[in-house]
Amino acid sequence: MPPSTRAGQTGREERDDQAAATAGNGREEGWLTQVVRILQLANPALTAEEAIVRAMSLVNVGNQVPRGEAEKIPKDVTSSITHIKKLNEGNWHTWEPTFIDCLQQVHNAKEILYGEIAPGSEGYDEDLDKALVGLIHACCDNSPDSRIDTYTVRGLDEEAQLGSTLYAKLKKALTLNDVVKRAGLQDRIHTVRMYNRDVIRLGRELDSIWNDAARLGKRFDEDLKKSTLYRCTAQDWFYTNSVDALKMAKPDCKYDEAYHTLAKKQQDGEVTGRIRGAARVATSTEQGSTNQAEQGPRGRRDPRNPSAPPKCYVSWA
Repeated sequence: MPPSTRAGQTGREERDDQAAATAGNGREEGWLTQVVRILQLANPALTAEEAIVRAMSLVNVGNQVPRGEAEKIPKDVTSSITHIKKLNEGNWHTWEPTFIDCLQQVHNAKEILYGEIAPGSEGYDEDLDKALVGLIHACCDNSPDSRIDTYTVRGLDEEAQLGSTLYAKLKKALTLNDVVKRAGLQDRIHTVRMYNRDVIRLGRELDSIWNDAARLGKRFDEDLKKSTLYRCTAQDWFYTNSVDALKMAKPDCKYDEAYHTLAKKQQDGEVTGRIRGAARVATSTEQGSTNQAEQGPRGRRDPRNPSAPPKCYVSWA
């Protein structure tokens, strides 16, 4: 909390003026509005002025550092974000340990997963549902073609893997999710059985269930939207889901640290993208000019109009 002194009030007024001036930019106004709303949802005690000041420190993270905060980004925060990005490129068996590690941060996660504590009871932690949904969506690209193959079944030697507690955890995770229930996947999950030790059938059904859950895309329920940072930058899937997954994986990570890191990565990416785009345009223009100079215009000029460009070879009338 800032000291209640005249100097502190003056500093806040100056920052408020800066926020109001910056809000004139249409693009930053939209970003600022979203961040202010999310900060107030995450911390209802924040006033509008305090939320604006904090949001502006995020918008201008590339130009200035909020007072009292170190410029150096914690290494574990950066490494966690890098790891989360890699999760999207692997199969379930690759990132399952991280999934389970995240669940260990939730109160009574084990009891909830195995049905010992039912939803609505005193010991039920609603954050588990939010963590499960966030982790599912952090590992798919939310596009209609999104697909996550949990296993590639090659033979009966994988029966132990498919019938292990891993499958039980995934099944329970999907049944706990209200969005999945509304999508009609719960009944399908309960019908999965090891008929005649048919491992291939089980593996395919498990893949199908998981892929359908992944295709749910952005159909989050309203409570989940309000309780996460999903709407921070909805136009940038990786930015949004990285913040969500980072908070789930590292509950002690501060929001401003996550924003600080990701904002810099986003700014660097935008600059790199503009440079590459300009290079592509310059290269294509140069190649076009070179090709035209090498080939030269084909055809012959009209003797009645020498200044006109050459025409294709045709028979003159």
